[in-house]
Amino acid sequence: SGPSRVGKTVYARSLCPPDYQVLEVNCAAGVEPDLRAYRLRSHGLILFDEIEAPQVARQRKLFQACLAPVQLGCSATNCHSYQVFLRRKRLVLASNTWMQSLKTLSQVDQEWIAANSVPVTVTSPLWSDASEDMHM
Repeated sequence: SGPSRVGKTVYARSLCPPDYQVLEVNCAAGVEPDLRAYRLRSHGLILFDEIEAPQVARQRKLFQACLAPVQLGCSATNCHSYQVFLRRKRLVLASNTWMQSLKTLSQVDQEWIAANSVPVTVTSPLWSDASEDMHM
């Protein structure tokens, strides 16, 4: 978590294992992450960009990446539901407002997230001016 434009997303992409792709999921507007583009054999890292704590709390089974498929897109008829299997996949959550959204959760949900995550707060850019000059 951290302010915009410090390099959170770019850094997260660099954590993908060699020979795999990053699946970047925009979580800014959805109730649950849309993982229909996820491919087990292709994606080594899933980046949940602009995610908020309530989205994570609602999808505990998904974010535990357990040894079972997780059903998403559920509805009364489940006509658009699908399953994903995330065991041993790297899951990175990036947010500008993580700490604020975490405070909106119940104490139980906050404790669950704390027990199942490794939070990193970014307070300054993850890049240097020299690297920025090289990319211009």
